[in-house]
Amino acid sequence: ASLIEIQPNSGQRGVLSRDMMLLTAQDGRRFLIAVKLEDLFIREISKRCPLLQRKGAGLGITFSPATTD
Repeated sequence: ASLIEIQPNSGQRGVLSRDMMLLTAQDGRRFLIAVKLEDLFIREISKRCPLLQRKGAGLGITFSPATTD
């Protein structure tokens, strides 16, 4: 529930995976995880976190513009 962004992080390589994903939480914490099947990972996260929308090569929260009344 606290994830706000998931992006590929091609600058890092994991021990068991060539692909790393950077996950960012609302409180600013960041996590690097190794992902074997990036496309499948993104699809599964999309199912479980409906607030995250496609954003470039990853996912992120799309903030609605502030309304002024």
